[in-house]
Amino acid sequence: MRNAPGDREKAAALHSEALLIATELEMPPLLDRLADFQDEMDSEPAKSPAYPDGLTQREAEVLRLISGGKTDREIGEELFISIKTGGNHVSSILNKTKTSNRTEAASYATQRGLVTPSPEGEG
Repeated sequence: MRNAPGDREKAAALHSEALLIATELEMPPLLDRLADFQDEMDSEPAKSPAYPDGLTQREAEVLRLISGGKTDREIGEELFISIKTGGNHVSSILNKTKTSNRTEAASYATQRGLVTPSPEGEG
């Protein structure tokens, strides 16, 4: 369950541990990401935006990637999840949006304002 009591404290502890490791291993890209994460941790928790048809925030992210023509493998790489998890998200999106395929899901996303259509001739 997300946002359970103590989650922020656990995240802060894991962040500190990751920061020590990244510093020790001299990993600037990871240090940059950890700094961004710290900024998020320091800000007040924001309410999750409401997405249509019961989509979760993660499903909305995956739907944006589907709209960009990404495969399950590319979605997994982009979001640091397994190919199977990416595929599960796609299946859930198709079910919730009552669409039959990725093309219909991309159209759904555009119609609902979740993505902006790319100008013709691009891509």
